[in-house]
Amino acid sequence: MTILRICKKCGLVAEKEDDLKVFVTNHVSKHNKANICKPCAEKQQKKYRQLKPHKTREREYRQKEKYKLRRKNKDYQNKYGITLEEYDQILLSQNGCCKICKVHHTNVHFGLVVDHNHLNGQVRGLLCGQCNTGLGNLKDSIEILETSIQYLRENGSYAVTRNR
Repeated sequence: MTILRICKKCGLVAEKEDDLKVFVTNHVSKHNKANICKPCAEKQQKKYRQLKPHKTREREYRQKEKYKLRRKNKDYQNKYGITLEEYDQILLSQNGCCKICKVHHTNVHFGLVVDHNHLNGQVRGLLCGQCNTGLGNLKDSIEILETSIQYLRENGSYAVTRNR
């Protein structure tokens, strides 16, 4: 009889490859299994979480935040060809404000978004959502924007200023 694994907590013995399924995976050890069965590992984790709930919450929060930053960095690279560091440099060069209306990024609910040329993909700057949507609604057209300016001059404008 060959013993492949013995659980260090309850003494469960794995004699065949099939018996190893109840052991925790560990890619470093022989047979890729740890010396603890899954039920014992679950009890151990539950006990740890009960004894130190603050550590578990902190770790989960840190992992979540780290994931968000990695995801955001990857999104910026895929969509705009820039990294988060480059985004931060652009934000700094714009003094933390929307390039059009000058509202500060801390006064914008979701922060400033990357504005880019849809024809060549070149990043133009960071805008608040309203200014970015406005440009999009005007089809990024200088002619339509000039016509809109002329319309407002002739018919009066209703300007709303936000906290800057």
